Amino acid sequence: MLARLALLYDVKEINRENFLRYAHIIPQLTSFLLEGLDKAYTLSEKNKTNKNYHLKNEECNFSLSELERFGFLYVVATYGSGNHYGRSKDLVFFYENIYQNKYRKN
Repeated sequence: MLARLALLYDVKEINRENFLRYAHIIPQLTSFLLEGLDKAYTLSEKNKTNKNYHLKNEECNFSLSELERFGFLYVVATYGSGNHYGRSKDLVFFYENIYQNKYRKN
């Protein structure tokens, strides 16, 4: 992931600020958080047409609060049913360009 990040910075697809932020985040991503990231992206893509859908912590192995700390998700206010989360543009960019590498060969 760090190599893909360096390539994105080299071709100027990301700025220095985001490069440094992602370079700080990547070493902290455990397999537990990567699994949560994958589930968060998959579920939000599947339900992106439903404006009332928000991710719930139990849907993603209870990793959403940590992913929110990295800026991949944001908290959506709810009435007493715990935190729900929405995906940020950072989640989509990171997942497609760094985690999954959209340029890979099929």
